Amino acid sequence: MTSQLEGILSESLVSEVGSSYQLIVTRNSGESVSYFIDLTSGSGSSGWGVFPGNPDVTLMMTETDLMCLIKGDLSPMTAYAAGRLQVIGDLRTALQLEKVLQRIAGR
Repeated sequence: MTSQLEGILSESLVSEVGSSYQLIVTRNSGESVSYFIDLTSGSGSSGWGVFPGNPDVTLMMTETDLMCLIKGDLSPMTAYAAGRLQVIGDLRTALQLEKVLQRIAGR
């Protein structure tokens, strides 16, 4: 995920989204991993682990659902409505992450 993000982070994406995200992803093995995406300044940044500060939104999902979101096989709103995407923070801000997912998928 972080390598895919490196190729799409930009000042224009930061100006479109303007938020920070903590992703907690449960792998198929049951292990949880954390990623962060900071789209609040410069060209943005991302990485493994916990966001250094308070993220605007924390998202929790399975690895399978994250892959479906990236591929476009699952919309964030559908995932949220079905309980497959848990959001701590503002839902509208969380749904802005779709812009990031679209760029990763090249849509």
